[in-house]
Amino acid sequence: MSAISKIETYIASNDAPSDTYLSKIEIFNETGQLIEEASFYPDGSVENKNIFVYENELLIEQKNYIDNNELTEHRQIFRDENGKTIREEIIYLDESKTIKEYKRQENFLEIFVSDSEDGDEFVEKYVMDNRNRILLKEIFDVNGNCTERIENTFVEDSLVEVLHFTPERGKTVEKMSYSGENIKERVLFTEKGDLIQSVKFFYDQQNRLAEYVYSNGYRLVNEYDDQLNRRIEKHFQSNGIIEYQKEFYLDSENRVVKEVDFQNTTTLVYDFFE
Repeated sequence: MSAISKIETYIASNDAPSDTYLSKIEIFNETGQLIEEASFYPDGSVENKNIFVYENELLIEQKNYIDNNELTEHRQIFRDENGKTIREEIIYLDESKTIKEYKRQENFLEIFVSDSEDGDEFVEKYVMDNRNRILLKEIFDVNGNCTERIENTFVEDSLVEVLHFTPERGKTVEKMSYSGENIKERVLFTEKGDLIQSVKFFYDQQNRLAEYVYSNGYRLVNEYDDQLNRRIEKHFQSNGIIEYQKEFYLDSENRVVKEVDFQNTTTLVYDFFE
């Protein structure tokens, strides 16, 4: 694969061609990893820029800029001989620092997060299965109190249940059901079993996602135009009134090359260069 540049052009509306400007550039390396991205204001000045550095295809450094050269965040990732993260350092615009230390033992991971300003430290704990999927995540504050707990249950390749706890919201339970590899329904309950929200998923004859239907009546519909290689996304309120519509045009490699937002009367055009 050759290195690729992706150029985004913003068009405010068909009636205002003067509002057309280069809005974003993304540059990828030969393995498809993003190495630089920059967003621009209408006058051509840089709004923000991010640079990514890899070693053996693993991210080891990230720099985030406001404008073209004001560094707001510098992240460094240190890895062991197997490529696993052992330490992260993040330095901010005010020169404060966050440090993350990783401690591993078989399928158990602890991350100790400290702040250079006050020295406080909190801990993230993870339990993974043999496929490196997270079965349990817990976050503890500086006093050792659990501030968040997430338990994931998998059946074969599918995530079927998520238990989520925070002291503020208590415990919620989300259950997923599938038809083959396709998700069919997600249902979110309170700890007592009261319904919070559900969403059902429907697919067309080509196994493409055609519709989401929420328990409150909200719907998201995808219409596919194979002749124009276009996907039309429509959002409907519970009363059936269309709230939002967007069109996505794809190239022969199924990359989005044009995105039309009817609500904001804007168009984004994407060009790819090797």
